[in-house]
Amino acid sequence: MHPQVAQILQGVERSMIVKLVAIYMAIVGVLNLCGGILTGLAGTIAGIASLGMSSAAREAGAIDAEAGAALGAAGALGLLGAVVGIALIITGPVMLAAAFGLFQRLSWARMLTVIIAGIGALLALLSFLSGGGLGQLVSAVLSGFIAYIFYYDPEIKAMFGAA
Repeated sequence: MHPQVAQILQGVERSMIVKLVAIYMAIVGVLNLCGGILTGLAGTIAGIASLGMSSAAREAGAIDAEAGAALGAAGALGLLGAVVGIALIITGPVMLAAAFGLFQRLSWARMLTVIIAGIGALLALLSFLSGGGLGQLVSAVLSGFIAYIFYYDPEIKAMFGAA
């Protein structure tokens, strides 16, 4: 581990870090699951409705081509919301599994946490760079730090039976 990170973590109880990360994973996992269901349903309904209205209105000659294209684009965005919802529905249980594994100190939970936090850091950084707010940057740094210490910290590795 980098000496400066080791100095920052000096005197910090590693079991408390693991417990806090497990709680974080559990909370975000539940939020992802609930948000994914809502986003997926809303996106699916909006997407199908917009695409259906666009097609029907164009065939009936009720709207011009530009309005039809706008409705079609709105439908595509709705379906994109459905895809995001499905992604959240998948990540929710994975994060809950990681939280369970961290609480139980199961050997696979450390690497699952590294993977989840690493992907989360990358996605938050991309979101920040594409116009996201300061919260995205904070999320990227926090997730990256979690991935780093769970991968490199010898005390955390030892808690999960890794050398």
